[in-house]
Amino acid sequence: MRRFDLFALLLPLVAGLMPGSLAFGNISHKCNASTFSFPSILGAELIDLTADAVHNYSRTALLPGTDLAEHPTVSFCNVTVSYSHIGWGDTINVSVWIPLQGWNERMLGLGGGGFSASFGSLYQTAAVAKGFVAIGTDSGHEAGLQASTDPSFWMVNAPGNLNTNLVEDWASKTLGELSTIGKKAVRDFFNQGPSYSYFTGCSGGGRQGLELAQAFPTAFDGILAAAPATYIETFLLSGYYPTLLMDDLNSYPAPCEIQAFTQAAVNHCDELDGLKDGIISNSSACQFNANDLVGEAFSCNEMESTFSETGAKIVQAAWDGPHNSEASWPGVSFDADLSASAVTTECNDSNNNCTSASGESLFGVAIKNLILANPGYDLEELTADEFYRLLALASAKFRQWVGAANPQLLRFHQAGGKLITWHGGADEVIPTKGSAHYYETVLAQNADVTDFFRHFEAPGVGHCAAGAGPMPNSALEQLMNWVENGVAPETLDAYSLTTGMQRPLCPYPSEQVYDGGNVSAVESFICVPK
Repeated sequence: MRRFDLFALLLPLVAGLMPGSLAFGNISHKCNASTFSFPSILGAELIDLTADAVHNYSRTALLPGTDLAEHPTVSFCNVTVSYSHIGWGDTINVSVWIPLQGWNERMLGLGGGGFSASFGSLYQTAAVAKGFVAIGTDSGHEAGLQASTDPSFWMVNAPGNLNTNLVEDWASKTLGELSTIGKKAVRDFFNQGPSYSYFTGCSGGGRQGLELAQAFPTAFDGILAAAPATYIETFLLSGYYPTLLMDDLNSYPAPCEIQAFTQAAVNHCDELDGLKDGIISNSSACQFNANDLVGEAFSCNEMESTFSETGAKIVQAAWDGPHNSEASWPGVSFDADLSASAVTTECNDSNNNCTSASGESLFGVAIKNLILANPGYDLEELTADEFYRLLALASAKFRQWVGAANPQLLRFHQAGGKLITWHGGADEVIPTKGSAHYYETVLAQNADVTDFFRHFEAPGVGHCAAGAGPMPNSALEQLMNWVENGVAPETLDAYSLTTGMQRPLCPYPSEQVYDGGNVSAVESFICVPK
């Protein structure tokens, strides 16, 4: 299996002086506010700029869209730039972490997730440990893991009144500014700009990556967007559809029943790729209907039970997605963990008296805040008719604004940019078909799309990580090899830390198929058209 060692390939450091840069032996003295200045950004003004040297900082960290958690110790210049858009009343904080030794002459922008624009030190620590100048923005509101699922404290000014300035900051405006501020800080500190600049993110961070390619085509040389939350206004609303159906049927299947439906689907479609491995790889050939299981027995926490008719309707709705004459959107894949996302319920110890646990899910808060601008809205009042009206309204009103779905990437292509997206085949939050749909819209406008944009599906992988399938943990290195050496990725290298499984992830629209031989060998798998 070909793998790229990031340090061996991309950190050709020599003792003393690197070409065009400072000696790395003693640069802490440059880490003070007087070293840096605010770049010229139309309509923006500086509020504050601080710089402090941080030595021997250590924490558990990883890069977006990977499961390679490490615990590095890093030393860096921590630069924080606070600024505002004149007349908007906002305050945006940009974080720039500059390595105090071992800079690889590259800058890495790091996205967030959900409604948070950044996950801060979780990602920046890992990036600095690999030699990057690491940059991130809070886009004008509190950032972090907890903030990613609750936008109510910033998205709505008052019931009925969306905070359009902050939504615009989050959706697009601050992303291009992040690159401008980061590159200026690098030049101020090293007396040279980065040789290459990259951006990586997963989920909401993947959406940020697509928005950068679409709206700010010269901001980054290479963009890695994993499980991108494109069409966010639509899939978050659609994700609530199974809960709406549960309320309408007044039936809430136990989590173990939902999981049993999923396992039955996996069992049915597992070997379509020629290998029984607990993963659905040949998803296009997988045909399965939950209603066919009604009345059959399954084990629910060591108790015998039977598949229910209402349970089948709800699970099938999650797989199909909402559809009527007004609007529609695809559901999640057969092997997605529904009990952790679209069909979350809680029951007593006997798996009885089950109730919905989806009301405050990411899907529910999106409806109340982004779509309705009413955090206090009672979702139990939502009818099917109103749901479909909102689904149609969301795509018409919000897609161009927050959806990062513009297929026109000509300027990004002309600027020499390279874009890689990948999406887990078992993603329980964002339908895998959404990313495929976006790629198809780009392909329709760019016959030479593979010259600058390639999309891959990761069978068995959940939302950004987890699941039974192997992860493309070296996708960033493969993107860098494409940008810097012209080596386009024919497949993405994928590896499972849990099982040791190695597989090639295939470029869409091809799929991974077992071709015989050692099941642990990458060469035993080929990519075939869907």
